[in-house]
Amino acid sequence: MSGTKKKRRLQRIRIGIALGVLLLAMTVTAALLWASIAYFRVRPIVRAEYGDPLPDVTAFGARAEAYTELPEKLTIGLNRLRIRLRGGAERTVWLLERDTVSPNADAVEKTISTKVRLKPTDLIENLRDADKVWVEWEQEPPFGTVGTYPVTVLLEDVSGNRSRVESLLSIQVTGDGITIEAGDPAPGLDAFLLDDYSVTAVEGLDDGTLHTPGTHTVRFTIDGQVYESTLTVTDTHAPAAEPKTVFAAPGTQLEPMDFVASCVDGSAVEATFLNEPDPDSRDFQQIGIRLTDLAKNTTDLTAGLLLTDVQPITVEAANTALTAKDCYPEESDVVFLQTFVPNRVGTFSMPVLVNGETELAILEVVDTTPPKIVPRNAKRYRNHPVAAEELVAVSDLSETTLTMSEIDWTREGEQSVTITAVDTSGNRAETTFSLKLLPDTEPPKLYGVRDRNQYVGEPVAYLAEVFAIDALDGEVAVQVDASRVDPNNVGFYTVTYTATDSAGNTATQSCRFTFTRAAVSEEALKALAKEVVESVTTPEMTRTERLIALYDYVYAHVQYNGYSDKSDWRKEAVNGLQRGVGDCFTYYATLRALLDETDIPYMSVTRKGGATRHYWLLVNVGTGWYHLDANNNTVAHWRCFMWTNAQCAYPVGFWAFEESIYPAVATEPFDAAKVIELEKNGTLQ
Repeated sequence: MSGTKKKRRLQRIRIGIALGVLLLAMTVTAALLWASIAYFRVRPIVRAEYGDPLPDVTAFGARAEAYTELPEKLTIGLNRLRIRLRGGAERTVWLLERDTVSPNADAVEKTISTKVRLKPTDLIENLRDADKVWVEWEQEPPFGTVGTYPVTVLLEDVSGNRSRVESLLSIQVTGDGITIEAGDPAPGLDAFLLDDYSVTAVEGLDDGTLHTPGTHTVRFTIDGQVYESTLTVTDTHAPAAEPKTVFAAPGTQLEPMDFVASCVDGSAVEATFLNEPDPDSRDFQQIGIRLTDLAKNTTDLTAGLLLTDVQPITVEAANTALTAKDCYPEESDVVFLQTFVPNRVGTFSMPVLVNGETELAILEVVDTTPPKIVPRNAKRYRNHPVAAEELVAVSDLSETTLTMSEIDWTREGEQSVTITAVDTSGNRAETTFSLKLLPDTEPPKLYGVRDRNQYVGEPVAYLAEVFAIDALDGEVAVQVDASRVDPNNVGFYTVTYTATDSAGNTATQSCRFTFTRAAVSEEALKALAKEVVESVTTPEMTRTERLIALYDYVYAHVQYNGYSDKSDWRKEAVNGLQRGVGDCFTYYATLRALLDETDIPYMSVTRKGGATRHYWLLVNVGTGWYHLDANNNTVAHWRCFMWTNAQCAYPVGFWAFEESIYPAVATEPFDAAKVIELEKNGTLQ
């Protein structure tokens, strides 16, 4: 190549490179210019899908900062908006809302009767579209004609977007069938039919079907046409049955069902022996029976069997012993081998001698005699209801239950009352009588109101040993009037007690409280008494056992010397505990101090009349009030432990007391061993 050609070629390369660089520079400059223009300009129109959320404001340009004005509701087409640009300037822009999405819905399959017509909307659910949608049949189903049909529902919105929903419609007269438990009542026809049809004939719904497990076809004739449904019978329950004791002569052929008194099941039941009867045994046998229904549910029973030549008999309940002649008047060769009193309802076996052979006779004792019911004293008190048992006396060999007609206990005077007695065998007796309700005019009775000694400056237990009992209300509250008492000064003061029952009857009684200064503090006495109680008793002891231990301690510890300071029981109790000498007041005070450290109720008693004073206690461990006197210098050194009035009658006047201010003393002699046993087994609280 010549030099000239090389120069030209090199020149052309240089020119190409220069043009390329120039073109690149122009492209970059244009891109930067376009970006700069795009950054600073605003797009006047933005497109959006109708129903979608509002586009971010930057869709109108990078400088767009916020919407300042929006229409109340966006509509399809152009929507005028106002936006704010950076720097504060505002512009008007337009949002073009378009609906390009077709409506959508879920198909619903249905079964209806021939009498029902549906709308297209009945076969769809969850319709979804941004705007209003028209729903219509592509082709209306043949309503009224039995069959199963594919159905197409057309959807079209206001923007012309369309879609199709494919569904299935079944038009029937009967449903898919029902399921029942074997033995249930026959279901109504409406359980099978989809509508109120006039049925002229039914097949397959008989008693045999209802008691046979399985799926059965049921046919209905309606307007000359036959329609079918199904009835499924299940048996999920085992037979419910009761066994029966069988008494039979030897050689009798017995079947399993002979031992079944009752059997209830939804389907047929078959009985089989679990163990066969022994035809040679004359003892009472236990026979196992298995009941199996058509669904193979099983129930096992155990029944009794006695093979005997002496036939079972039924006798009436009574309290007198039976003889063989009473039971078997025509069987002269039957001899009872033991005494039998039919005073309990039930079935009993008894050995008898028949023709020189020992057999078992079965006697069923029944009670067909109604109870005897006799009214008691029919006078009662207004506003004080009592149970029927208090109005009548009932006698029967078995337990009875009483019911009573309604009584107006608020009405004074006579009214008719009917009481019915029913014994455990179901025998009934009834009596009607006139009940007279009287007004309650008797006031309560105050007990324990007596003159007392009290210590100055100490709390006063006015209600200690004081209570009130009303004949109808039982124990009632006691009110104390101690307004004239100055507990901080020595002296004699009158205290008045009042008790009022529910009828407003009031009892009032007064006594004298003598206030003296204490020589011994309550704390000092309690410390001494507690030490003794803890030394002679244990926490495991019953109330009676503790009482015996404390009584024995005082009886043995205190010696009689004929003297005590009767003006201060607390001082004398300390004397009895520490020195162990004194008289009846010392025994009383010492035992009282010890009982204060227990939960045993007591009342203080002073002799009524006599040349000298005497002191002792009434105590109640839960069996009533009894006399308790630990004085070991009594006549013949008697131990007055829980005595009745009769036991205290001799010597005459020694234990005489004002009985009217105390509760009634028990009349039954106290049996310590029996009471302790009752306490230990929880019978006596």
